Amino acid sequence: MGREQTRRKRPFLHPHGLEADQPHSTLCRYSPSFSGSDPPQKFVNSTPASSVEDNFRLRRTSKQTNQFALQEQLVSLDLGIGCPGSPCLAWRTLVTLDTHAQLTPACSNTEAPARPLAIDHWLASSILQKAIRRGDAELAARAALTLFDARGATIWRRFMVIAFEDIGAGCIETVGDTVILGTDKDARLAAGSDEEVAVWLARRLAHAPKDRSSDYLICSARNHVNLDQARDLIGSRSVADRVAMVLDPSLPLPVRATAAWYASGIEWTGEKRVGRGDLPGLISAFRMLGVPDRFASATRLAALRSREPITLMVPLIWVAAFGGEYPEVREDPCPLPRMLGEIPSYAFDKHTRIGKRAITLLARENEAVRNCLEHHVPEFRHRQTTWVAAFYADATPISRRLVWDQSRPLEALGMENDLMREGVPQAGVIPLVEAIKGNLDHLNEIRQRLWDASLPNGEVR
Repeated sequence: MGREQTRRKRPFLHPHGLEADQPHSTLCRYSPSFSGSDPPQKFVNSTPASSVEDNFRLRRTSKQTNQFALQEQLVSLDLGIGCPGSPCLAWRTLVTLDTHAQLTPACSNTEAPARPLAIDHWLASSILQKAIRRGDAELAARAALTLFDARGATIWRRFMVIAFEDIGAGCIETVGDTVILGTDKDARLAAGSDEEVAVWLARRLAHAPKDRSSDYLICSARNHVNLDQARDLIGSRSVADRVAMVLDPSLPLPVRATAAWYASGIEWTGEKRVGRGDLPGLISAFRMLGVPDRFASATRLAALRSREPITLMVPLIWVAAFGGEYPEVREDPCPLPRMLGEIPSYAFDKHTRIGKRAITLLARENEAVRNCLEHHVPEFRHRQTTWVAAFYADATPISRRLVWDQSRPLEALGMENDLMREGVPQAGVIPLVEAIKGNLDHLNEIRQRLWDASLPNGEVR
């Protein structure tokens, strides 16, 4: 992984009207010369996101948009998230890129080939995503090879979801490459074998700067209590009005994200909520906001192939993160895992049998966690609540974070959404997650105990 590089810039005017002095950071952005039809580079010459420094200039022009009666109600929603811009203006961001790359191959002929792990595909899928989040490229590559051996072509959809959920606006070039390689057999054939492509993509995603705002945003758009009114109002409007709301910078980002989801026609799995949409019209709106053509096309393709509404969040987040300031890429320390043979303890989360059991036992055995639960949560909700809180404490940390003005508020919004749905009051969300963070050693001891007990005849892996 490349280290963060910053260069001090002159003070600029923040979109909210506050003057700030932000560094220019090492960021990976799209090369407008690449199109979906271009043959991909061989992997021996590919460039990890962490090694690219882009110098870019943003120019804004304003465009008058239609306003409608519900705007004032939506603007007034108190979400703790800013809504920069004039209510009468929709900004079209024109991006000029001047890229100076220091090429460092993500995967070369001299690199030792990845070896599969001796685990099932469920655990391999868990390790793949969490190792990517933590920047552990080699473990991610081994998990990818294991998952490909077990599940074959299903890994390409898995990669696409990980790219939009965990990389997102941190590096839209990496997200776009994942979509192209995940949906185009000819592109994979031109690049190498499917196994080579899977290993390379795992390493590329692990090296990339990351932003998980899309996950927090779509989950809040679906369920957060503070967006109930917005969902009702958006649901009552025409598709054209929903697209107009996406273009309106005066609305809070979660409201615009909700409008984008409802305008797309992409339903949440198992639901019938948004109705018929206009995905091409929504993608055109993203282009009007300044989203690069290649990434807009990749978003449309990913939405159609995956049917996951999270794909629609990243273009809006990218516009918000890069629309007038220089975000920072920060190296954040992640909690150190305990290695259970070749398996990191963080793999055993709420999506695994051992993980669920270990977290449940932590809630019973650990006094600090138990006291926090008893203070904030009814007893019948302790188990499910602890599963979700442990997920935020140990499964979601990312090592190389894109930091921008709304990244932390969106993270807080997503955490509130998930834990308040389990019955945790807003005042208890942070204390509960912190209680588990402070006792991860205890949780890992329980995981070790359960893992050892699961091995036949005392076998050690």
